Amino acid sequence: SVMEFRYFIQSMHKLNPNYEFIIPSLPGYGFSQAAQVSGMNPCQMAVVVQKLMTQSLHFDKFFVQGGDWGSVIAHYLAFISPNEILGTHI
Repeated sequence: SVMEFRYFIQSMHKLNPNYEFIIPSLPGYGFSQAAQVSGMNPCQMAVVVQKLMTQSLHFDKFFVQGGDWGSVIAHYLAFISPNEILGTHI
């Protein structure tokens, strides 16, 4: 959940206000709406997150972190975007 990271983000921001944290909720989880396509699997979610980071937000490189389902998606992200992912934490 995004809420797990709120204190971490506040602490990191105090250390360096230049850090940027993008913490998306997975489709159908947290604060997000359900996926518009039924049957979305973790690999497809990884593609959605990859497009969010590179095409929508214009990051060339980034780190990923995932727990529970997010760890599976982080694994796929690293697999499909090896040149963009600087590191993963699962």
